[in-house]
Amino acid sequence: MLDSLVNNTTKKLVLSAGTNTIYSIPTSAYTGAFFDYTVISSTGARAGNVMSIWSGSTAQYTDVATNDIGSTTDVTFSVSVSGNYAVFSSSATTANWTLKTIVRSI
Repeated sequence: MLDSLVNNTTKKLVLSAGTNTIYSIPTSAYTGAFFDYTVISSTGARAGNVMSIWSGSTAQYTDVATNDIGSTTDVTFSVSVSGNYAVFSSSATTANWTLKTIVRSI
């Protein structure tokens, strides 16, 4: 059983305009992660899942999301490897988006 290699956590934050580091995962302990999220503001809302995998300095990810309520085009997500960490980030063109996420790293 590999229970020691499974990490589950939740995080809530208000995004600022620009790049926001949401969560960092040590690449020595995990090889991938799933980020279930909701993002909401006065102009829109959506829910989704960012699936990610990494090896060495390369990360691949995809964002599968609901249709927007209003518009959420101001917010995008990415996963990259920086040093010894896989980093889940957002890019927001406007501030005050509330992000809630459940992180499942494996």
